[in-house]
Amino acid sequence: MVKAELSYNPYLLETKVKFNGQEPKVNCLVEKYQEGKLHAWITEIPAVFYNEMNGYDFDLDFSGTKADFEGLEQAFLDSGVSTKPETKVSGETAPADVRIFLKNELEDSRTKSKEIDDLLTWLNATPNRKFDNASFRFKNSELFDEPFSYLFIQAPNIDTSIFDGLDLTLENANTVKELPKDLTNTPILFYIDENTREEFLNFLEIIQSRQDVNEKQIFFFIHPDLNKTQIERIIQDKGIARPQIVSAVNDKMVSDFLGVYPIADYVVKSIKVFRREFDSLSKILEVENEESRIQNADVHKQIDSLEESIQKLKDVNERFIQRDNLEIPSTLTAAKITLYDKIQNWRKKKNKYNKDVEATNAAREFSADLSIYFEIFITEVNAIFKSETDEIFRSFSALYYCADAYDGFKSSVKNVFDFTRYYINDLTNEFLSFREERMVEQPEDLFGLAKKLFDKQVEPRPLVSEITYSISKWREKASEITIPKAEEMIDAVSDALKIFYDDVAKDYHEHLEKLITEKTSQKEEITNRLSDEERKLQEDNDWLAKFDDQLKLIERG
Repeated sequence: MVKAELSYNPYLLETKVKFNGQEPKVNCLVEKYQEGKLHAWITEIPAVFYNEMNGYDFDLDFSGTKADFEGLEQAFLDSGVSTKPETKVSGETAPADVRIFLKNELEDSRTKSKEIDDLLTWLNATPNRKFDNASFRFKNSELFDEPFSYLFIQAPNIDTSIFDGLDLTLENANTVKELPKDLTNTPILFYIDENTREEFLNFLEIIQSRQDVNEKQIFFFIHPDLNKTQIERIIQDKGIARPQIVSAVNDKMVSDFLGVYPIADYVVKSIKVFRREFDSLSKILEVENEESRIQNADVHKQIDSLEESIQKLKDVNERFIQRDNLEIPSTLTAAKITLYDKIQNWRKKKNKYNKDVEATNAAREFSADLSIYFEIFITEVNAIFKSETDEIFRSFSALYYCADAYDGFKSSVKNVFDFTRYYINDLTNEFLSFREERMVEQPEDLFGLAKKLFDKQVEPRPLVSEITYSISKWREKASEITIPKAEEMIDAVSDALKIFYDDVAKDYHEHLEKLITEKTSQKEEITNRLSDEERKLQEDNDWLAKFDDQLKLIERG
C-alpha cells in the first residue's frame, strides 16, 4: 500500500513530509512551506500530494494537533476527495480515496498555553541564582501578561457575559476611527441587524483593505430577522467566497481560529523566549562545569554516568508518553468484506425457489452456511487480535530495551477478548418468512398451446397458486443481521487493542519513572560528597534540566 506522511508542529513551525518513505524531491512545492504555518498551504495539499503520489488511493499518516488533522481532512473533502469508506445502497463498501490516520496527536494550543502558565509558576516558586526571574518577566510582560483580543463591529449591546473570567479583551468599534491599530490574528465579528445592514459593507471594505487582516479572521453574525441567504450573497459579492457565518459570539469557528492563530502564535513566541534563556544559561554552566570536572574528576565521572543513564531513561519514557496512536489493521475490515462477499455469493446463479419443501431445505442450509461463514470470520479476527497483541508486546519491549536498564522487566498486562459473545442465531424462519403466494393462470401444456393456435375462441385457463421465495431477499436479510454484528465485533476488538496498547505503555512508563527516581537518588547521594560551591553548581544543573524538561513538554508534548 502506498503511503505518505505529513508531520506538522505548529509550536516549532516544523513541517516534515515523506512520500513512500522518501524525502520530497528538490524544488517540490513542499520545500516552500516547511518552515511556515500548515494553514498557509492546506488547500493546496491535496493537489501537491496527488502529483507526488501519482494519483489518490494512498494512506496518509498525519502527526499534529486534532484541529489541524480535521482541517487537513476538510481540505481533501473540499477538493472532492473522500477520506472515509462509504456504504452504497447495495450494501457494498466503497473505499476512501485517501485514508488519513492521526498517527501522533500533539496537545492543542490551549493546553500548551496552560503549560506555559505552569512553567511561569514554577519559575516563580523555584528561584535559581543564575536566573533573574523578575528581569525576565519585566522584559516579556507584553507577551505573558497581555490578553488576547476579540473585536466586534457595531455590536455595542451584544451579550458577552459568556466570556466572563476568560483571558480575553473584548472590543467594539462603532466607527472606522475606533478600529485598533493592529488587527493581526484578531478575530473580527460583524454584527448585522436591521440597524447595521446598510453600513456594514463600508466597514467590511475598509477591513479588507488592511494589510494586517485576512479572510480567516472575519466572521459574521446575521440577526434571525434578516434574510440570511441574501446577506450571504452580498458578502460574497465583496470577494469573500465562503463567508464564515456564526450562530453565536462564541461559535466553534471563532474558538478554532483563536486556537490555531493567536494562541498558537503566543506559544511559538513563548518557546523562543524560553529557549533563548535556556541556551544562555547552558553556556554559562558549561564553562563552570568544565572547571569543576577537572577538580573532582572521580566524583563527576560517577555523576556523569548516572546523568547519562537518567537521560536515557527519560528519553525512552518520553517516547512511551508521546507514543503514536495505535493504527487498527485494515485486515479487520478486509475480513468483514470477505464475509459480506460470501453472503452475497451464496447460490448467486439461483434467483428463487417455488416449492415449500425445497425452500425449507435451502433455508436451513443457508443458515448453517451463514454460521460457518461467521465462525471463519471470528477465527480470522481472533488471529489478527493475537498478532496485534504480540506486536504491541514486541515493539514496546524493544523500545524499553533502548533505555539500557538491563533489569529484565517486561509488562505483565493481559489482553483477553471474549469471542463467545458473538454468534449468529438460526435464521431459517427469517428466510421462510419471505414466502410469497399469488394466484396465476395455469401454465399451458403442449396440447393447450396447439389448440390456442387453431381455435379462434379459447376459454380462460384456471387459476392456480404460485409460491416464490426470493433468494436475493435472503441474502439481504443475512447481511442485514450478520454485518452489523461483524462491525460490532471489529469495534470491540479495536477498542480492546487500544486499551491494551495504552495499558502496556503505562506499565512501562510507571516502571521507568521508578527507575528514574532511584537513579536520581543515587546521584544525590554522590553529589553530597562535593563541596558547598560544587553542590550549588550541581543544583544549578538540576534546575536547568527541570527547566528543559518542561520546555520540551511545551515544544513536543
